[in-house]
Amino acid sequence: MQKNNIRFWLLTITTILFVFNCGSVYAQVMDLEVMGGGYRIKGPTVIGFPDAPASFTAQTTDRNIRDLETQDETNIANTDAGDFLWIEDQNGGNEFTVTVSSGVMTDPSSGITIPNDDTPGSESGLFIRNADSDGGTADIIANNAQTPLSFVTLESATGDYVLLDNAVALFSSDGNMPGSWRIFPVFRVEIPANTPPGEYTTTLTFTIS
Repeated sequence: MQKNNIRFWLLTITTILFVFNCGSVYAQVMDLEVMGGGYRIKGPTVIGFPDAPASFTAQTTDRNIRDLETQDETNIANTDAGDFLWIEDQNGGNEFTVTVSSGVMTDPSSGITIPNDDTPGSESGLFIRNADSDGGTADIIANNAQTPLSFVTLESATGDYVLLDNAVALFSSDGNMPGSWRIFPVFRVEIPANTPPGEYTTTLTFTIS
């Protein structure tokens, strides 16, 4: 995970003590350094899709991140996220965007790939979109009780399925204050006709910048 825009905040408190009944003035400087904790992203280690048959026609298989594992979703501090993507900004003060990218899905044993193609009618490869808690079309962000949602948003670019052949934006914040949030992306693999049987894998890379 790439971490950018991490700054250290320096707050200096100066206390000057004037001693009127003495022949000198004594000044004492007190320094307090408040260090930002940075950014964090956590989520499931593996995203497995339902099996799809090898076929002479194109196939589609979907995976809602909420279906991967049951977690205590009432507790935003639950960092062992298994069914949501957990984003934390411990700094505040800087705008940031969360993007995701992927390589080409490949069967390591044969070297055969599922090509990336978002041409309407011949879609192929790994796609992603933001979704609500039930995998529906409505977007949703869950937050902890101390963090308002007024300065974060799900990116419109991933309001519907978009091919992960390049980095795409999922979530952004204007950096108004520190906070932690959960989002619920849904993944889809479009499998071309005549794709040979195999176990196709790729790596997702989430970046905060």
